[in-house]
Order: sequence, then C-alpha cells, then structure tokens
Amino acid sequence: MKLRLYPYAQRARERAKGKDRIIRGNTMSLRGLWLLSLVVVLSACATDKNVTDSAQLPPGTGIMVANVLVRSVGGVAYPPVTINFDKMHGLSPSKVVALPLRNNLIVMQLPAGEYSWTSVKIGDLTGSTSYGMPFTIEAGKINYVGDVLLLLDSFHKKVSQGGLAQPTYNIFVKDLSAHTLPVAASTYPELWRAYPVVTHLTQDFRHKEPTAPLRIVGE
Repeated sequence: MKLRLYPYAQRARERAKGKDRIIRGNTMSLRGLWLLSLVVVLSACATDKNVTDSAQLPPGTGIMVANVLVRSVGGVAYPPVTINFDKMHGLSPSKVVALPLRNNLIVMQLPAGEYSWTSVKIGDLTGSTSYGMPFTIEAGKINYVGDVLLLLDSFHKKVSQGGLAQPTYNIFVKDLSAHTLPVAASTYPELWRAYPVVTHLTQDFRHKEPTAPLRIVGE
C-alpha cells in the first residue's frame, strides 16, 4: 500500500480544494527485506507492551502480538515514526504505537473485538487510507496479527518545486509467526503457558497486488 504523506498545512489546502489523490505503487521485490526481517527479529528489538508476564487477563480481553519493521529506501535517516490502529466499532480512542527502532515487537492487552491499522505518522507528516486493514482480538487468547513492514520512500529526494517534500510509504503484512512468536514467548513464558495462541493475520481489503491504485485521504 503506497501512501503519500501530507504536511499539516498542505493537507488543509488540499481539503479546501476538495482534491483527492490517486497513487499507484511501484512494482518491487520484497523478498530481500523479509529475509532481512527474519534476522532482525531474532536480535534486539524495542517492545511496546502494556502487560506483564505475571498478568492475568481480565474477562473480555486478549493479547495482541505484532512485529512492525521500519525500512527506508536507500537506508536514509527519517524522522520518528508512529503507527495507529482503531477499534472498528465503538468510540474507543486510537492506539498510537511508537516505532523507535527498525524492528518493533508489540505486545498489548486489548478488549476483544475488531481493529484496523489506520494511519502512519512520520515526523510532522501523516498518511492514512480509507481501505481497511482489519485484524481480530479474541478474549482469553494470545492473538498474532502479523509482521508489518513500513517501507519509507522519497526522503532521499530533493524538495519539490513547491517547497514541500512528498515522501510516501508502502505497507505490507506477512505471516512470520514461526519466527516472531518464539521471540515473544521467550519474553512472556508465563502468559504462553496460560493462554492459547491464535493467528488472526491482518487482512487487506484492496487487491492482492501491492501495486493496486489507492485513494488517499488526508487526516
């Protein structure tokens, strides 16, 4: 999923003009990046968690496990990154997850229900899409929702003539549970003994091809 990131001021101008953007991603091979992730996931990583290994799950809650990898085209430095997900039904606030490293293991306690990845913020730029990327959290279970790759682009390019850079990102989801879950299990052995593990891989309601055209909606 290739999304254009908008500065706040520019997003306001675009909304005022009533313009939508259609962006088509570039065909690319992800095999090397995913192979790299298999190495990185076994090394040191940041863990975003709101649960301890001794915690007992309250009724109606489950554990979310995801691994988010951040890569920049050309290995260029980029601003701080966060990723958001929302509960699809109800008025719960968005969950904001900081991604301080290239490899970020997320282990969180959440109310059971349907959620969806909704947006990415890179520095003062935000990208979101109306296409759903939902996942399910079952109560009383450890729910693996996938390895998510954020591939950042255009940070190495010169500023556009209008004076504003136009970086984009691609987002991909893959089942690397055979590698990610053992890492999480070694960090939370008591939870792993107490609760069953299920896989609810994040779905993608676009097309299967990563080059599918996307309509991007600024925040």
